[in-house]
Amino acid sequence: VPVPDESGRNPLWVGTATDIDDQKNTRARLEFLLGSVSAFATSQSVGEVCDRFAKLAVGQFADSCVVSVFEAPGTFTTVAEAHRNPERAGAGDARNERHRAWRSSKADVNRLSTQSVLHPALAKARRSEPGERHLRLARSLRMTSVMIVPLRAASEEFYGTIMFGLTGSHRAFNDADLTVAEQAAVRAA
Repeated sequence: VPVPDESGRNPLWVGTATDIDDQKNTRARLEFLLGSVSAFATSQSVGEVCDRFAKLAVGQFADSCVVSVFEAPGTFTTVAEAHRNPERAGAGDARNERHRAWRSSKADVNRLSTQSVLHPALAKARRSEPGERHLRLARSLRMTSVMIVPLRAASEEFYGTIMFGLTGSHRAFNDADLTVAEQAAVRAA
C-alpha cells in the first residue's frame, strides 16, 4: 500500500508477507503419510513395498530415502534406494552395491531397533553416533539433514530401518517430520 509523504509525493510502500512454508510442509507430510498407506495396501513382496515406499518418500517428503532390512546377527542389507536428484540416483545404484550389506555393533543395533535418530544438521553429528554406517552412507550421498527410523512390527520384532535425507540447505528435518516418518514406518512394518 503506498503511503505518501507530507508533500503527497515520494510514497513509502508498506506491506505484509506471510510465510506459508509451515503450511506447505504440513500438507506434504500429510500427503506422504496418506500415500504410504495406499502403497502398502497394494504391494505384494517386501522388495516391492520397500521400493514403492522409497519412491513415495522422495516424491513427497524427502530428497533421498534408503530402506535397509536387518538380518541377525547385526547385518543390514539395503533393499531400496531412491533420490530426487537424477545424478544421485545413478550414483546410488553403484553406491548401493558398495553398501548393500554391512555389519553393525550390538549396541548400534539395539539403539536403531528401539529409537529413531534425528540429525537436523548432519555436519554436526559425531562420527560415533548410533547408526554410524547409516550416517556414512548419508554423508556419501551429500545429505545435510537425516532421520533414521526403525521398522518394527506390532509384535516389536525389528525388521530394519528407513533413512530419510535432505540434500540442500533449503530446510532441515524437525520433530514434526520425525513423527510423520515414525508413523509411516509403523504402517510399513
